[in-house]
Amino acid sequence: MTHRHDGSGATGAAPAEAMAAVLERMSEELAFVSPGSNEGLLPLNALLMDLERLPGLAGERSAAVSVCRRWLDAVLDGEGLFSAPDIQNLQTWVHWFLDDLIAEETGRPTMALPVQWRDIAGLGAATSSVTARPPIAPPGPATPAVVGAEVPSFRLRLPDDIELLREFHSESLELLRGIEQSVLALEDGSATPETVHSIFRAFHTFKGSAGFLQLDALRDFAHELESLLDEVRSGRLALGPVVIEAILGGADILAASIATVGAQVGGAQPVGPIPLPGAVVLATVQRALRGETAPVVAVAPSPPRETPAPILTAASDHAEAFVRVDAGKLDALVNLVGELVITQSYVLGAQETPSNQNLELGYALRKLTRITRELQHATLSMRMVPIASLFRRMGRLVRDLSASLGKQARLLTSGEDTELDRHLVEQMADPLVHMIRNALDHGVETPQQRQAAGKDPVATIRLAASHSHGGVRIEISDDGRGIDTRAVRERALEKQLIHAESDLSEQDTLALIFLPGFTTASAVTEVSGRGVGMDVVKGHIDALRGHIDITTDPGQGTRFAIRLPLTLSQIDGFLVGVACERFILPSASVRECFQVGEGSIASVHERSEMVDVRGQQLPLLRLDHCLGLRDVGQSVNTGIIVVLETSVGARALWVDEVLGKQEVIIKSLGPTFASQNLVGGGAILADGRVALILEAESLARLPSAARRPNRREIA
Repeated sequence: MTHRHDGSGATGAAPAEAMAAVLERMSEELAFVSPGSNEGLLPLNALLMDLERLPGLAGERSAAVSVCRRWLDAVLDGEGLFSAPDIQNLQTWVHWFLDDLIAEETGRPTMALPVQWRDIAGLGAATSSVTARPPIAPPGPATPAVVGAEVPSFRLRLPDDIELLREFHSESLELLRGIEQSVLALEDGSATPETVHSIFRAFHTFKGSAGFLQLDALRDFAHELESLLDEVRSGRLALGPVVIEAILGGADILAASIATVGAQVGGAQPVGPIPLPGAVVLATVQRALRGETAPVVAVAPSPPRETPAPILTAASDHAEAFVRVDAGKLDALVNLVGELVITQSYVLGAQETPSNQNLELGYALRKLTRITRELQHATLSMRMVPIASLFRRMGRLVRDLSASLGKQARLLTSGEDTELDRHLVEQMADPLVHMIRNALDHGVETPQQRQAAGKDPVATIRLAASHSHGGVRIEISDDGRGIDTRAVRERALEKQLIHAESDLSEQDTLALIFLPGFTTASAVTEVSGRGVGMDVVKGHIDALRGHIDITTDPGQGTRFAIRLPLTLSQIDGFLVGVACERFILPSASVRECFQVGEGSIASVHERSEMVDVRGQQLPLLRLDHCLGLRDVGQSVNTGIIVVLETSVGARALWVDEVLGKQEVIIKSLGPTFASQNLVGGGAILADGRVALILEAESLARLPSAARRPNRREIA
């Protein structure tokens, strides 16, 4: 529900929509309320009055409104200042009411009014006529239901981890929202086989982040749900109502805990132990794994005995020097500027025709071009952030994970000031976590093993970032045991990922670790063994138009080199023509270009061609043949050689003509081109035509033969 309320009541809106609008406004006001302050009190009271005047209030909802009225009146009649319990009660109340509306909208059972609220409303603790799941609310003073055991809890390490916890809170909310939507798709039958995998990966990511922050209760709880999903996705367990209820119930509990994390980090709730009442869900998981469907009987638990710590006061990050802008608004601004650049190109092209030439107009258009370019660069720079924040997160991961594995390791970083697109930084967090976990678990030896090999017992993991060829290069290296290519091949054969007769080079063998389901671990642990690490890395990097290469030295260590573009929204393009078509190459990858000279091209075994560039023999790629624009037998006597610099070396590209340089806005080509990595997008040229943007790294990896590569080679 995304309806908005203008404070004028329910005119023109359905009762449920009007209620949702008021509740969302109340939720927004509560975000700025703090203990010991009266800020937000009068707006909240006015919004509650709006809610009280709405039609359609009856039964549980009417009683809930009476409860909120009693709370606010107590504050108004008292000192007029909010206390931490006041804020927590109001937040829980808003969550309950919104969940009740969502349940009604989706056809699910509506929410039962909590027993303690019934007492406040004067209804007593009589059994409600509403059949419902327990309300989703942040754990607080109310006692949750569990199965005859102490409720596990966890504490936040504040203020040391406050920035990391803010990121964890935001990331977790997104993951849990995705889980709920996917589970609902499973229930209504609109899901695909990928849906279960996406839910599994979400719990896997949540578990890793919680473990990284030493939130052990959250990590263990998510691990059990992940194990349940692993049984489902492998086909060993049928996806039935009990499994779905366990997943939904688990997501609800995690969501409630994350809401409390957000309240404590934001200072809206006292810092103290956060209970995780998940015993009923865990018991349901175990029964589902055994194929049982009997309900779990819950009994009241013993409440946590620890006393909450004092309220955390958040420090000022020179807030007066910055303005927080919604990322969606910033992206919209960048897109608008991109459209402005395209339109400016149209106008400039029209003015250059002989019939439209005008000196004054030409001067004005040149000035407009300069201003437009500066505006474009300014808006794109707003999206650029240093990679330092991402690197800092990895330091904690190395320290905590190495200790849990009984190993010793240090993290050394360089190039923290390297800037790239905010979206790229966010999307690279998960791949880096997986790669460092992989390095510590599989690459780094124990201190005893390292000493026996004559190494420092403390291993070194390095993270380095730098600008390279118009993009960013990120290296993750370790001085561990390296990758045993023979063991990788044997495990791939065992898992039937390759055929016994497959003739793989060392690079091809190393690339096997990126296959889904591949792992060399012999047992499933909290760190590895499920085969969902390096394939996630490869998928993320491919989606970001990046490339990853592996270098390993047995006994000495392994290095992963990742190349990413600076941004996903624009490119400084080198425009070429081939067979009446237009293509764009990244200008940063173009070293030079020259006319094809007589006798400069040589054939190698009549399969591939080489071109002599000042005494250096470079593999030649004929772009027309590679893209199927001309038959291999067709001969072109004249052309231009464009020399590309890539991570795998220089390559010579044959094109028909070079049309110049141009900054272009990258447009997505949609799902049709999603399965390949040769074409990175499209761009609208000044004459209105669309040119495909080719990835230099993918071109360099095409076979240097005078034939059209098959689909697998391109992808």
